[in-house]
Parts: sequence; C-alpha cells; structure tokens
Amino acid sequence: MIKTSRRLGAAAFLLLALAVAIVGCKKPEQNIGLGIQPEEDILNAIYTDTVSIVAYTLAEDSLRMDDFSRSLLGNQLDPVFGKSSASIYTQFRLTSSNVDFGDLDLIEVDSIVLSIAYGDDIYGPRHAQYFSIHEIQEQLFLDSVYYSNTTLPYDPENLVANTFDPTIIDPSAYSVIGSDSVQGLLRIPLKTSLGEKMLAESGTDSLSNNVIFPEFFNGLYIKSHTPDGAILQLDLINALSNMTMYYRRTGASADTLKYVFDLNANCARFTSWQHDYSQNLSPLQSSDTLWSDPFTYVRAGANTKTGIRFPHILDFSSDSTLIVNKAELIVPASVLDGDRFPNQSFLFTRTLDADGETVELPDAATFSFNQGGSYDELNQEYSFIITRYIQEIIQGERPDRGMTLISNNGAVSARRVILHGPSVSADDSSENMRLILTYSE
Repeated sequence: MIKTSRRLGAAAFLLLALAVAIVGCKKPEQNIGLGIQPEEDILNAIYTDTVSIVAYTLAEDSLRMDDFSRSLLGNQLDPVFGKSSASIYTQFRLTSSNVDFGDLDLIEVDSIVLSIAYGDDIYGPRHAQYFSIHEIQEQLFLDSVYYSNTTLPYDPENLVANTFDPTIIDPSAYSVIGSDSVQGLLRIPLKTSLGEKMLAESGTDSLSNNVIFPEFFNGLYIKSHTPDGAILQLDLINALSNMTMYYRRTGASADTLKYVFDLNANCARFTSWQHDYSQNLSPLQSSDTLWSDPFTYVRAGANTKTGIRFPHILDFSSDSTLIVNKAELIVPASVLDGDRFPNQSFLFTRTLDADGETVELPDAATFSFNQGGSYDELNQEYSFIITRYIQEIIQGERPDRGMTLISNNGAVSARRVILHGPSVSADDSSENMRLILTYSE
C-alpha cells in the first residue's frame, strides 16, 4: 500500500514533522527535483518511503564472454552462493612467419611453459591449485560469439608436465625468465610433447602464418581441479602472457633457444562458467526465480541478478497532474567476510523493452545524468535514481515489466553481493530495500 502526506501551510510544518514517524512521510529537501518542475511545485512536493516493493532473485541468462580484457580461472565454494567454476578457452598466434627451426635431427625440445599475467583480483583463498590443460579440438574464431555456457571439445590428455605438484598462487612472486626477474605471472610447465608437435611442423604451411596456424593448433583449454582454490582474474592479452618453447641443438654445450607463441588481442578467447546453485540459491536448481528469501542476490559470471517490481505504483496514476520530482531506490547490502567476498563495487539497472530485450532504464540513458549505483561502504548500501522510469510507468508511457540489478563487470569478475529485500527488518526500515518517492500534484 501507499502512504502519503497532505500538503500543509507553513504554520502546520511543526505538526507535520511530529507526524513523520507515524505516517512515514515528510516535506522533502527543496533541491530534489530534476530542474524541470516549477519552483512552487517542488516546495509543495509530497514525500513517501512506503511504496510497496517485491524483490526476488533470478538465475542470470547466459552472458557473452568472448574477447574481454580479463579472463577467469578457478573454483570457489561460497557459503551463500554455492560453487562456481570458471575455465578458459584460448587461441595462440605465431610471432613470426614461415617458422623453420632448422635440421630437426639436431634439435630437441628442452621445455615449454605457459605464462599468463595475473589481473587485479583473486576471489577466494590463495590455495595452491592443480590445473589441467588440454588441446582444443575445434577451431576458435575471433568474429564468433561465445557465451558463459559455451563448451568446446578437447583432447583428454592433460598437457601439464607435473600433475602431482600444485601450482603456487602468488601474484607478488618473481619468476626468472632468462636473465630477467618478472613479477605477477602464473607459470605452468607443459609436456615437451606439445613442443615436439610444433617442431614437427617446422618449415611447413602449418607454421607459415596466423591464418593457417589456428587450423593446425586450435588452442588450449585451461581448467582448475582444486575445489576451493579461488577464482583467478587473468590478463591473457598482457605483453608477458604467452606460451614459450625452449629448444636447443643436441649436445651438452649447445645454447638454449626459444620460440614464443603469443597471447594477444587477436586471439579468440572466452571464459566458460558453471554454477551449482546450492546453499541459499538451491531453489534455482529447478526454477529460474527465487521468491521466498528476504534477501536477494547478485553475482558476476552469469550467476544471479535481482528483480524488482512496484506492484501498487499505478495507484498514483489516478492523478493525471502528478509529477515525480525524484524517485530514489535504496538497497542495503550485507557484508560477509569482506576480504574473501568483497561486495560489488557498482550495480547497473536494467529493464525489458517491448521485444523482451534487456535495455537501460531511461534514467541511465540520459546524457550526463548520474543515476547512481556505486556501493556506499560507509552506509553499506546502493542507491539508484529511477525518476524517469517511475514517471513513465505512472503516466502510462511504459508498461511495468519490472527492473533488475545486475553486476557492472559480469564478464570479467567473480564478485557478488547479498542485497536486503523490502522485508528484512520489521523494526528498522533503514535495513530494508525501499523507494523514496517525492512528487507534486
């Protein structure tokens, strides 16, 4: 239901202030409008923070994951969201044309190492991890679209050289590469058989250029087998990310040479996600909507988003002269082990158009208008200005198809947040999701 105050003269202002705790309404600040209402309308505006809200959690649709600046790798066991797993498919490119290693009878592979630069974040405990790396059996294409639920066939052979020892996860560690010490690399030695496969094509069309090479070598599939070893954000297009083959002429005194197979922005690549929707999200195993929980959930990686409706907002439509001065959605958030499970830094608002396509709210699409969405660490909440969205629904210009809150970095992050619904606390309304509506008649 909707509670509103009645306009009062200046002499009754004190009485109105005393009544705020009872009716949930008060005179608003004078500078709340969008700059389009007459001043007298804003001065006589009505305020309410008791608009009915229905909030729920939705299983996120598949999300496009190809060719982003960051990729995700690993597994995380979350006590609220359950288990999430991210794996990587990627191409490689030649760093020169018409590669010829010389007389193959006099050359042997010394080692081959996959190096990938760490990104900015690690989600979860930094446990050592067991990885498996496989050759992909289907060609990737840079102009193709790959989604979060896309999988490709791969050879079952694990190309990791030593499967018994886990890989240490430490972005601050230095790796010695030749005469240089380089910080911030995930380095995984591979079986020399992969290098021998490359050597065998020396001087052939397979190593002639980057049109034919991806047909010969489709790329690698990378996966972690450590159940809760953290999800790593990795930078595959960093200048230090590559696969390097070290080889030498036979003989103890021969110098070691190397050839670099590059990872860069011209390599087709994508992150593939799997979520088990356990713990608090277990109803999503059999349905795409979680209704009964007083909290709602948002997680990146095509996991979950929050749906919101205002079931009685059309009660305002009976007044054809009503103008919405400001509609601000306040969404408190829970904090659970902020170091291991940091909250989303920003959330986006979305709705559906007439064709069922996901689009921005009209407030977000307004040029140079700050709709909000940043996480306020002090107050532990998000706020969104949705004035035009509410106004258009009330005026009948937009059907109420509901709105959603989604991760701002869903393709390159594993962050999550637990949001408070409208009924978390019966005693303290500041703990609840609420719409603060200021309007003029």
